[in-house]
Amino acid sequence: MGRIGKNKTLVSISVPVQWREEIDRRAAALSLTRAAYVTRIIELWWMRDCPAVSEPDRLMQINAKPNSQAANMPESSQSQPQSSREKTLTTTSKAKQY
Repeated sequence: MGRIGKNKTLVSISVPVQWREEIDRRAAALSLTRAAYVTRIIELWWMRDCPAVSEPDRLMQINAKPNSQAANMPESSQSQPQSSREKTLTTTSKAKQY
């Protein structure tokens, strides 16, 4: 087994079998490992400024903003600041096609 790179961490997840089958099918089509394909999914989420995955998550993110008025505004009326998260990805990661 390879080493985890500097500034990286190992994340272990469990998914339904049918998800694994779809992940494996798509990974194989791109000549990627299962882990590399799932990493790409997470990279895409990160590059999109980590959009909420549920309504409670969305509300938590709104309430976490310094401007408390944001919690009372509809999501569509809030401006989307440029994310600094993209800068943390390596140039090669950004160049990958999704």
